[in-house]
Amino acid sequence: MKLLITGGAGFIAGNLIPLLNREGDWEITVLDNETVGCESDLEGMDVARFIHGDIRDRAAVDEAMAGQDAVVHLAAQTGVIPSIESPVEDCDINVAGTLALLEGARRHGVKRFVNASSSAPVGATPPPMREDLPARPVSPYGASKLAAEGYCSAYFHSFGVETVSLRFSNCYGPGSRNKSSAVALFMKLALAGEPITVYGDGEQTRDFIFVGDLCQAIRLALGEPVEETGDSPFGQVYQVATATETTINSLIGLISPLVEEGLGRPLEVRYEPARKGEVIRNYSDIGRFVAAFGFAPAVSLADGVRRTWDYFLREEGGEGPSPASA
Repeated sequence: MKLLITGGAGFIAGNLIPLLNREGDWEITVLDNETVGCESDLEGMDVARFIHGDIRDRAAVDEAMAGQDAVVHLAAQTGVIPSIESPVEDCDINVAGTLALLEGARRHGVKRFVNASSSAPVGATPPPMREDLPARPVSPYGASKLAAEGYCSAYFHSFGVETVSLRFSNCYGPGSRNKSSAVALFMKLALAGEPITVYGDGEQTRDFIFVGDLCQAIRLALGEPVEETGDSPFGQVYQVATATETTINSLIGLISPLVEEGLGRPLEVRYEPARKGEVIRNYSDIGRFVAAFGFAPAVSLADGVRRTWDYFLREEGGEGPSPASA
């Protein structure tokens, strides 16, 4: 089966490609403009073709789409704060870029289109996040992801492209050295001997999902649904998370002893005023995706955090895994 992965030099794809090659017969093409990851990051992975290009460039999209059976769309502007700083650019990448890919998929007869979305479209709604809740994005990033979901729905109903939009919760894990989200950032700062900064009182919550579980969700979305409920499973949005609410302070409580054990020094934490545009509480109800595609997250936060810390010790600190993981 021929598969295009946009943003294929990034963190999630770096975990997804080996998984797909272990569990199926895939011929993978990567389209990436190399603004974060680069082609060399895929060294040793079974990738048939790498195309350097932008998702908004029709020529690059046509070259990448030709002959594909499915698309996993991971390329995006992926932060709340950057979207507040540059909302027009955020829209151009996340909305116009997704539309360009959907149109390319329509032109080339691509059957399945898995779109990486976020819980950000739901925004300022009391959790748990569910697909049937009204969308109230509080950031341009959330608004752009909501618009992209809308175009995915339209391209299924209007043109028959089997779209599946997955609202990823906070993803972490090995390979995240270029990420600036909480787990990766805290670990990089700890290795550098610098304090971590928490914006707010640390009681804000997130639903942290290990990258291996997230990649399993994508693999399932590329396959056939396990349950027919009357409504088509395509053109739909699904929450992909662990259904567990975790405070930032609790996350720090998991990372802190690993830092002391691995580096022999305490983790220093500083608290600053909360920033605009960030959601206070966030976790997801994943029942809809479980029912439709058989999803079952398997990695606990404690286990996933340790695996991620061991990765950073190897890649950033050069000290190998922490002793307790042996």
